[in-house]
Amino acid sequence: MKIPFDKVYCVSYCRNIERQNNIRKVMKYLGISFEFIYGADYRNLKILKDEDFEFIGNGNEIRNGDFSGYAHFLGSTYNHYTAIMHAYESGANSVLILEDDCEFINDMSYINWALNNYPKDADYVMFGYADAYHFHNKNGYINTVKSVNKKFVCAGEEPGISAAGEQLYGICNRKTMEEYLNLQKNKLTMVDDIPFILFRQKKYKVVITVKAVSIDKNVSYFYNQNERNILYGLNV
Repeated sequence: MKIPFDKVYCVSYCRNIERQNNIRKVMKYLGISFEFIYGADYRNLKILKDEDFEFIGNGNEIRNGDFSGYAHFLGSTYNHYTAIMHAYESGANSVLILEDDCEFINDMSYINWALNNYPKDADYVMFGYADAYHFHNKNGYINTVKSVNKKFVCAGEEPGISAAGEQLYGICNRKTMEEYLNLQKNKLTMVDDIPFILFRQKKYKVVITVKAVSIDKNVSYFYNQNERNILYGLNV
């Protein structure tokens, strides 16, 4: 499968052998070449003070000065930052990032289509794990996209749609990579919050798939059983 990203990185911890083996099988099946970025294990990270780490948007509820219960956020954020730094320093013009627990849907033709047909003026594309059609508001998970015929929707284009998780996403140009790295210079900003910041700047086009390319089983309870049967099963 050919995709329009110069680099493809999977962020992982060295100890996650089972996840890494699964990703190798899946990516071989999809025909996508990639590299692992082995980041800092959150269990070995020194817990940072509140002033060293910043939550925007979804992270506000845990901004309490005590990150002992959220060290995995620090590790994940640092690992994504490291992957994008690798891509930028390599001279790549674009990068696709996935996490080692990425669960691709059981629809290879759609995976191929989505990875190759996102809007070409997009700066940042979110492919999963929650899709825009099943996005949420304060009352729970609902169908929010007005037209189910849409393939992609811009963050902020419709109420409640601003992000879809960092399990699988693409940064489409060096300008956006550079801004991502700049946002992490003085404070680590939680990786899930970066798209909020980018689209609120109104200088970057953040795009979300209406139908997710990858699904997190932990947040998939808002799909009905028929959808679940279609989504899951990419076992290789």
